Amino acid sequence: MAAVKIIPEKIHLQDIKTINAKLERSPDTNIVAGADDFDLRFAHDLSWDDTNNRVALTLLIEADARSTNNGLMGKSFFELLFLFHIDNLQDYLTMDKDSVKMNILLAATLVGLSFSTARGMLLTFTRNTLFEGLILPVVNPVKIIKEPSI
Repeated sequence: MAAVKIIPEKIHLQDIKTINAKLERSPDTNIVAGADDFDLRFAHDLSWDDTNNRVALTLLIEADARSTNNGLMGKSFFELLFLFHIDNLQDYLTMDKDSVKMNILLAATLVGLSFSTARGMLLTFTRNTLFEGLILPVVNPVKIIKEPSI
């Protein structure tokens, strides 16, 4: 099998939808206090329509806000849907027994693009909340794919 290369110009981000966004403050947390640190967990769901060259990637992000003494201040959950059109999607799909598999390089590219976009979205979304300052770290997208933490 020939090495598969990603051609960025053939990847088109068509839409982004916030499916779910939830911020919860612990009842005993001061409403004006900001968190000192965040515990983060990630997962994803990937599906595609190879007839129309469309890919849907749902990114799931959980964050626990913590104070300096490690007390839980609040919890958040985000479910973000990224819709892509991949001109040459067929080049990245292979048959594996009775199922179709996507090449890990394309999957990681899409997770990376989505995760980076989500970073800016959450930074803006959490402004003036307990979760202000929540910046998603730089991560290896393959780790999110192979080792989800949610």
